[in-house]
Amino acid sequence: MNELAGEVTALSRERIRPLVTSLQDNVDRIGGELANATPQLVADAKSLLVRLNTASVAMNDVLSPTNRAHVATTLEDLAATADNARDLSAELRQTQQKLDALMIDASAAVSENRPALKDAIADLAQITGSLAQRIDGIAQNLDSASRNVNEFTREIRKNPNRLLFTPPADKVKVEEE
Repeated sequence: MNELAGEVTALSRERIRPLVTSLQDNVDRIGGELANATPQLVADAKSLLVRLNTASVAMNDVLSPTNRAHVATTLEDLAATADNARDLSAELRQTQQKLDALMIDASAAVSENRPALKDAIADLAQITGSLAQRIDGIAQNLDSASRNVNEFTREIRKNPNRLLFTPPADKVKVEEE
């Protein structure tokens, strides 16, 4: 028992006393830090409370009965808009299906009539070429007629009496074959 008492005494002096001393030092240090920081913490807490009170007053203004009614109306309008968008989306799907069917029909019609269209285009090209040749001939005839009219008007300006009197015939010998 003596031995046990000696061990307890040694344990308390070597282990427990340094632990208690360390704890006491830590508590003193923390207490000092708290004592130094407390005035700033209290000031910050007061400032925070003032800002929270200001925000609370502003929030009460925002959540006034009039504003709540406006928010409710806005939410109802938003719900109606969502419903309209849903209906429009369904109608657009139906329209898309109809357009898809129409495109399939148009593709089939074009495929079916492709040989006839090729023949018609070839005929049109031939007709256009023929018309171009004829138009060239007409343009040449018009050019020649225009020159003749210009020459006629020049002669009339020089000798207006030629309209009333015929000039004597040229002495040209015509050879018979």
